[in-house]
Amino acid sequence: MAGIIAGRNNGFGVKGVAYDSELYAVKAFNQDGEAYLSDIVQGINWSINNDIDIINLSSGSEENSAIFHSAIDKAYTSGLLIVAAAGNDGAFDGLDDSVDFPARYSSVIGVGAVNRYSKRASFSSTGPAVEIAAPGVEILSTYVGNEYAYLSGTSMAAPFVTGELALLKQA
Repeated sequence: MAGIIAGRNNGFGVKGVAYDSELYAVKAFNQDGEAYLSDIVQGINWSINNDIDIINLSSGSEENSAIFHSAIDKAYTSGLLIVAAAGNDGAFDGLDDSVDFPARYSSVIGVGAVNRYSKRASFSSTGPAVEIAAPGVEILSTYVGNEYAYLSGTSMAAPFVTGELALLKQA
């Protein structure tokens, strides 16, 4: 996600959408990609307390939580923009309402994924909470271990929107 948002314009690798932006990695997930909801809420509260402008949540859950919703709404009311991946649970026909939380919350910009032809990625969750779609299929970016990798998912689409919002905020 970091490479898509803010990869340096250094002549090699990938260049992020908002490559001059300041990026804060607020770690809530462990090395296995798992997190407790309390850790994510703690990261959101840290963002509020440290005057962060935009939160990118390239994660989600099918389960609603009043505590999570409250933390997201608190961030939104304090002036933060919250961008979240819609989820990768889309039906082939795209007719289901399958958006994950927090993208489903009204205080969040829910992001779906499209392919290189601007067509909905078959895996991309759909529903009224998806406000925008961005590239999310075979996206090259930075990866763990000082490497690059191609990945697909709405988690790759959300940082494109986050980067664009950072550019708009800067302007």
